[in-house]
Formats: sequence, structure tokens, C-alpha cells
Amino acid sequence: MYTDWKILSIFSILCWGVWGFLSKIVGNKLECSTILALLAIGTLFVVLATTPSAFALKINRQTGMGLLAGILCGCGYFFFYRALQQGEESAVIPVTSLYIVVAAVLAVIFLKEPVTVRKVSGIIAAVVAIILLSN
Repeated sequence: MYTDWKILSIFSILCWGVWGFLSKIVGNKLECSTILALLAIGTLFVVLATTPSAFALKINRQTGMGLLAGILCGCGYFFFYRALQQGEESAVIPVTSLYIVVAAVLAVIFLKEPVTVRKVSGIIAAVVAIILLSN
């Protein structure tokens, strides 16, 4: 499997890009709960195919935080699919992509990641791009 984060990121972008496109199509025909169930089943297929031993987890702080992350992800998807049902995909996806700003700020505050001019400029450019794409 690839280990270069840049190549893995490109694969992620491609998967999420097609996922976003398909989400609008199914969002027009299915209820949010059904979409979430299908998303969970599809994700489970990926987990089983890539890491069959993933279910041999110890219960500890990390698995608890992982479960919380999964719950928050599910809630985010629920609100995302509701937003897609109400708005245009070309606006909803860029706006909801602002989650990167929340993640970056939390990483600086809690993980003590360094704040650099380059990172701040990148976040500002991303926010401006999202605003321009959503109008």
C-alpha cells in the first residue's frame, strides 16, 4: 500500500469528490437515516477489507475517543445530507468544507501544532475559495 501522505491525500480527495457528487444524487431520493445506514455499511465493508483485526480493540481512552469521533462524524453526515437536500451541491460542499478550519484551530490549541504564516495563509485562501465557490 502507498505510504506517501501526498498520494494517499489525492486518493482521499478523489474518493470524497465522487462521494460528494453521489451524495447529492441519493439525497434527492432517500431519507437521511437511510443514507447514513448505507454509509455505515459501506464503511464497514472498507474496514473489513482493509483491517479485519480492527474489531479486536481494547476498551480504553483512545477507543472511547474513536467512538466519540465516529458519533460526531455520523452527526456531521446527518446534517450534511439534510443540507444537501435543501441546498445546491455546489454551495453545500464548499461551505461544509470549512470543517478544516475547525480542525486546524483545535490542532493548534490542543495538539500544540505550530502556527506559521504559510499555514495561516493557506487557511485564509481556503476560506476565501470556499466563500467564492458558495456564492
